[in-house]
Amino acid sequence: MNKNQGDLLRINELVDRIDKLRVEHNYSIYELALKSDVSINTIKYIYKKKGYPNIRTLYNICEAFEIPIWFLFFKDNTDLYLSKTEYELVTNFKNLSPTSKRLVLEISKNMK
Repeated sequence: MNKNQGDLLRINELVDRIDKLRVEHNYSIYELALKSDVSINTIKYIYKKKGYPNIRTLYNICEAFEIPIWFLFFKDNTDLYLSKTEYELVTNFKNLSPTSKRLVLEISKNMK
């Protein structure tokens, strides 16, 4: 595989991840552009897989999905993936007092 074929594979994976997140969040391509503050033309360019988006664009897209940017670059992130609700739960959990954290953990262990 030459360098260009390798690059094409990586851009395909990146676009597939972005598209999966877009669908999971029920965003149209237009809504993704609005929520990420990225032009619709840039989003379409990414989807056409003609080149890599710059880091600012990726950061804005990740902010629209409320995920950290590193999430896009793992080869197999199925175990690392958090839905929007799970991410919100983790974020809220971080802000709890130690006592509240223990209570939430106890409650979650008993909920099945």
